[in-house]
Amino acid sequence: MPAFIPKNLALCLFLVLPAAAWAGDGSELMDLSIQDLMEVDVTSASKAAKPLSKTPAAVTVISQEDIRRSGANSIPDVLRFVPGLQVAQMTNNLWSVSSRGFGGIYSNKLLVMVDGRSVYNPVYGGVYWDQQNIMLEDIDRIEVVRGPGATMWGSNAVNGIINIISKSAADTQGGLVSGGGGNQETAFGAARYGGKIGDNAYYRFYAKHNTRDNFDKVSDPRPLPRGQFAEVGFDNRDNNDRSKDNRGGFRLDWDATDKDSATFQGDFYQGDLDRRVANPQFAAPNTAMVNGTVRTSGENLLGRWKHRFDKNLSAETQAYWDHYRRDALIGVEDVHTYDLDTQFNYRWNDWNNIVAGGGYRYISDDLAGTDLVYYTPQKRKISNFNVFVQDDITLIPDTLDFMAGVKYEHNGFAGSQAQPSGRLLWTIDDSSAPGRR
Repeated sequence: MPAFIPKNLALCLFLVLPAAAWAGDGSELMDLSIQDLMEVDVTSASKAAKPLSKTPAAVTVISQEDIRRSGANSIPDVLRFVPGLQVAQMTNNLWSVSSRGFGGIYSNKLLVMVDGRSVYNPVYGGVYWDQQNIMLEDIDRIEVVRGPGATMWGSNAVNGIINIISKSAADTQGGLVSGGGGNQETAFGAARYGGKIGDNAYYRFYAKHNTRDNFDKVSDPRPLPRGQFAEVGFDNRDNNDRSKDNRGGFRLDWDATDKDSATFQGDFYQGDLDRRVANPQFAAPNTAMVNGTVRTSGENLLGRWKHRFDKNLSAETQAYWDHYRRDALIGVEDVHTYDLDTQFNYRWNDWNNIVAGGGYRYISDDLAGTDLVYYTPQKRKISNFNVFVQDDITLIPDTLDFMAGVKYEHNGFAGSQAQPSGRLLWTIDDSSAPGRR
């Protein structure tokens, strides 16, 4: 291969029908000054929309325009651009995404959400990134908070929060088709169509496919037959990390009245991931490698209702169901999650903005082990509930803000615990705020 040709080739094609389908893709952010960008509202740090410059946390916002210009083809690839996140691709279908130096395939102190639905894995901890192959064109923005956020989001948000927020169906009208392929990203494509029902309801449907080939093989070209063991140190024939993923979904946004709005959305997916695992054995060399396939599938449904009582008081209720099944080489996971959350946002006066609420989560899992892994108990019923309150206090207008809150949480692992927090934001002068990131 000539030296000037890259080893990982890819060809991309985008087709948009009509052109208005790109409306709301975040391109208007390119025309904003740095000062204006600091006034973009974020919600992940305080569960309430607040300008970035007034948020007492280390927050990075990745817009749709940033995603489109990056050329990334997966969520972990997009997260490479976030300062303070450590992103490593272990194989062609295995990622490590962590914060504050706590790296690992299953980083169990980083909370990841998609439209407010937690994708944190309750079996091992961490996130199965191969199951989060979201259609990137439908993402409005990704908010990343580096640092503790347990007061608002729970005990898994120790080192940070990644909140993936999708576009409203009203912003994805018309059709869109994208696709491409290469020598490792063998084939990838997505299609979406959005329409309108009446005067105040919008919908969209999408479908996506992705196929990846093995990473480059090493020196020995002989393949290892599937299911055959080889000694560690001599098995360098085939990376065995091909993957394919198929998924689809929908979203419906409805402005029922001037004060009420509702969102309904859902996704389903199915994938096959080639993997290699180490199998311990009694005879020397005591460890062998075996090739196999991890089969994944899952579905989720989410509903959200918002009501504004007046200009100072609003309420939001969200419920979702999430199910996934993962048939891996070390066991089978079948997990159902049911979650209900309610919160109130009350502007008490010019000095205090209070956010309060609570939630309940029920997890039912059925785990089947192998000779490598044994689960005890094999079936669990886990219930978590929480209540929280947080006050955003303006001590000196445009200069000094203080955010204080506490969350009470009860779960089957740690029992009952209170998680307090306090943050102070000092804006020295008008020119100091835009410099924060």
